[in-house]
Order: sequence, then structure tokens, then C-alpha cells
Amino acid sequence: MKNKSIHKKRKAKIRIDRIFSIVFILAMLGGITVFAVKAAEKYEPIPIVLDAAEYSVIPPEETAVEIEPMVIGTGTGEPHAAVFADDSSYIEITLDGEYPIETTLKTAYSIVYDVTDKKVLFQKSADKKCFPASTTKLLTAAVLLDVLPEDFLFTVGDEQELVQPGSSLAMLQKGNVLNMTNMIDALMLPSGNDAAYTAAVACGRFLAGDETLSPRAAVDVFMTRCNETLHNIGAANTHFTVPDGFHDDNHYTTALDMLKISIHAMEYPLLMESVDKQYVNETFESGQTVAWENSNLLIQESSADCYYMYARGLKTGMTDESGYCVAALATRFGHDVICITMGAEASDIRWLETMSLLDSAFSYIRENIEE
Repeated sequence: MKNKSIHKKRKAKIRIDRIFSIVFILAMLGGITVFAVKAAEKYEPIPIVLDAAEYSVIPPEETAVEIEPMVIGTGTGEPHAAVFADDSSYIEITLDGEYPIETTLKTAYSIVYDVTDKKVLFQKSADKKCFPASTTKLLTAAVLLDVLPEDFLFTVGDEQELVQPGSSLAMLQKGNVLNMTNMIDALMLPSGNDAAYTAAVACGRFLAGDETLSPRAAVDVFMTRCNETLHNIGAANTHFTVPDGFHDDNHYTTALDMLKISIHAMEYPLLMESVDKQYVNETFESGQTVAWENSNLLIQESSADCYYMYARGLKTGMTDESGYCVAALATRFGHDVICITMGAEASDIRWLETMSLLDSAFSYIRENIEE
């Protein structure tokens, strides 16, 4: 009985302790609430005032914004604003559908042009998209000569890692130092893709005024300048992404535009001297000696049936996608004639059809020379 009594007293005490705990908690909460209310009454909110005169309104997206032209270098080292419309270099050639040369070609794309009389003598799908392969290097060389001073020196470096396997090469080595004549010959005769990347990186850094540019970034600057030049000369259906012409689906042209590039290239004497060389033995500024042979068989006296005695250049090209290509320049009867053939299925077709077209052109010119 005594144990039961003790147990009841303990239960009663626990109930009383719980009641006091609840009362204490409620009292504390009440105090906190009162404190919060008093604090809120003591600190009144401060209103935010904005002065609209200090801010400008952002124009809607369709509002035209004038952008300052990019400043790039010139051949004299003096800066000038890049221009996308240069009337002085624009080359206008129209295809009217009436041409004096009538022939059938296996070559996919072609155009024959009398530069002296500014007359199209023949065309086949000349305004259709095709791939230029290494004929690209005509523009690469022209841009170098337009931008860089003649005494500029090119040092072969890490940009060689950008050269694609299977490329035609001038066999340059890291550390080689080339002068301008060395470089143009390296591009034109052996058609060196290694030379094209060294040239593009050097020129891109010069244009940007930043020798620390990575090879890839410098090539991008150079190709921007190349495409500006294409725009300026009226090559509206051409877009170049690489300096060597190694195949890229976004690197394309037409036979008509390649004609315009060829005419533009004729403005540079050093380039024209280079494309007319059968072979060279040269010494680099860094001391190495090289021997290069021109890939253009039209000017090679030793090429037998492919030699064309009136030829003076210009540039060959070949990839699986482009087929066999050549931009050929020949002079006779006081007339310069350019023949572009692109997309030939075989090398012999390229040479034989080019010579046939040139013969037809000069026959027409001879018959129509004004006394």
C-alpha cells in the first residue's frame, strides 16, 4: 500500500512540473512578441528614392548602333580602317551567255577571260559553287603583300601543329626564318601548306598588333582580312576559312570568283615573278638552303605534253573534293588571258583542256586584232 501512495505522489508532481513548463514557455513567447513589436515601432522604414536623371534607357534591339571600324595594318606599317566596299579594287565581270569559244569540256567548271580586252571568251558553270584547293594560296600571297612590309621576316613556329596530315609541304622546320621572297615562293612553287600557316599567323599577329596571339586566333584574324579582300574585289560567292585550301565544306568559291582572285593577284609584281619560276634554289635568312620545283606543269619545259610555251603561271590545286584545278595565265599577241579550270577528274584532263582553251582564246584574239 505504501508503494502505491508514493507512485501517485510522483505522478501528481510530474503533472504540476509540466504545467509550470508550459506556462513559462508561453510567457517567454509573449515577451519576445512584445519586444519585436516595440522594435518595429522604434525603427520606421526609410523610403528609397531614385533619381531617373542619372540613368539612361537601353534602346530596343532593332535600334541601329554605329560600330567603329576595325583598325588593321597596311603594307607600310601605317594603320587604316578596314573597309568592306572598295570601289578601286572591285572587279566587275558579267556572264551574258554569248561567248566566242564553243567547245565541250570534261572539266566541271571553267572560265576563259581576255584580261586585256576585259572580255569573257568561254564559261562552263562558272558561277556554280566549287572547292578551290591550293589555288587559295593566290589570295593568301596577295594579302601578305598587301599587309606586310617587303622586308618582313617570317619565323616558323608552333603554328605547324595546325597543318593537316596529307598536306603538300615546303618542308619548313621550326626555327627557319624566311624573307618575303622565300615565303611567296614557298607558297607558289611547292604549294606548301606549312608555309601558308606560318604566313597566316605572322600576318594575323601583325594585323592585330599582338605578338602573343595564339596560332589559331592569329589565323582567324588573317582569314577575316582575306574575306574582306574577297568582298572588296567582288568575289561575292566565295568564303575562305583556311589559308592553304585544305578541304573544308565552308571554304568554297566559283570559277568566276577565282578569276577575280587571279586578276587581283596580278597587281603584285613579286607574286607574278614567283608564279613564273620553274624551280628555285634559295637560302633562308636563318641559313638553310632549299630547292623547290613549281607544281604548275604548264610552265615546266621538261613536262613534255603539258608544257605551254606562253604560260606565265598561276597556281594549281587538288583535293579529293575539289578535283584537279588550275588558274592559268598566258600571254600572246599582246594579250593576257586567264583560264580557270576546276573540278577535273584527272590531272591530264586539267592540263590538256586548259591548253586547248588557251589555244582557242589566242586564235580568236589573232583573228580579231585591230590593225
